[in-house]
Amino acid sequence: MKISGLALKKLIKEQLTDLSSGNEKISCPSATQDIKMNTDNRNAARENHSYGPLNPAKPSIEFWQSIAEKWNATTDEAMSSRCANCVAFDESPRMKDCMPLVDEELDRKFPDDVPGLDKSQHPIQFGYCWMHHFKCLSVRTCDTWAGGGPITDNETSNKWQTKTGVDT
Repeated sequence: MKISGLALKKLIKEQLTDLSSGNEKISCPSATQDIKMNTDNRNAARENHSYGPLNPAKPSIEFWQSIAEKWNATTDEAMSSRCANCVAFDESPRMKDCMPLVDEELDRKFPDDVPGLDKSQHPIQFGYCWMHHFKCLSVRTCDTWAGGGPITDNETSNKWQTKTGVDT
């Protein structure tokens, strides 16, 4: 990999700033770097925790009705409970650095609003799921969804990584 002089200077400056401020860099979760691990963890979330819907661009009424029944909620309530607003969904700057390029082409794949979700409130993007340890698409959900998210800052992201014991 070739790195420009300017990029190298920026990287060195960031590292020196982190060292001088006492901030310890935490490594990226393995599943963000290992496609097989990520795929295995995602498939386990599909099989064991109803991660879906398979195609978020379609209404997927049966999927949402099933999730609503599990939560004793209405279909509309279930459809508003997405990874994008889950407490374990990490879209912090440091996590975005762990997953470069994953958001490319999403606007092309999902040009219109997703059924039950307003893209102006919740952009379609990937984040990291701290519950199931894989790169998660914001417009999906699973049966372990918990409100209060997403994670948007590096400090909270680091705390989740330390708390879960993943690659610390």
